[in-house]
Amino acid sequence: MNKVEVEKAACQAAIPTTVILPEKFAEFALDTPALGVEYESNKIQFIGNSASEPLNLCTRSYVGAAYASIFASTPISQLKNQDLALCELRPSGTKIVEALTQRLGVAPLSRSESEEHIIQALNEAVETINPFALGLNCRKIWSTEEQAKIIGDDAWDVGNYSKATVSSLMAESKLKPYRAMPADVRGSFTTLFDQCE
Repeated sequence: MNKVEVEKAACQAAIPTTVILPEKFAEFALDTPALGVEYESNKIQFIGNSASEPLNLCTRSYVGAAYASIFASTPISQLKNQDLALCELRPSGTKIVEALTQRLGVAPLSRSESEEHIIQALNEAVETINPFALGLNCRKIWSTEEQAKIIGDDAWDVGNYSKATVSSLMAESKLKPYRAMPADVRGSFTTLFDQCE
């Protein structure tokens, strides 16, 4: 049974559900090259408007604190049949560049691609059943503001939680590593940074 079937079955059985929308993990977005940020080699690839568009991120520890806050202290009557967004930080590509610059004292190498370019690359990846299409889609929806719109402005706030900032994660090196990517996966994304200047 897949997720959609479970949701339909729960609805038909009148079982209340709550959907948590954490969007992107900061550790994934900032510590792997999938979204266009190469933290270790100080490079960034902008797609379309990603320099100015916000990227909704949550650290794993924030998501854990949010789950504890939501399910341990909120009556089911307030949670049932709700979609709850989580948002710890929303840096733009420009803010990520500032944090990378602050971290190493030198601006990252960068490259800009058009929105049309990423859409074409994504379409080709989907047509050829390329397993890296998801990463390209993540880049596309950041550049077009779709990623920020998925969450909207109504996010669950974890009270008394000291939220991370892009500066604290990157410039102060508090970014925890994401799980190791297979070499072929990492390689497919890092080639996209070859023309950074």
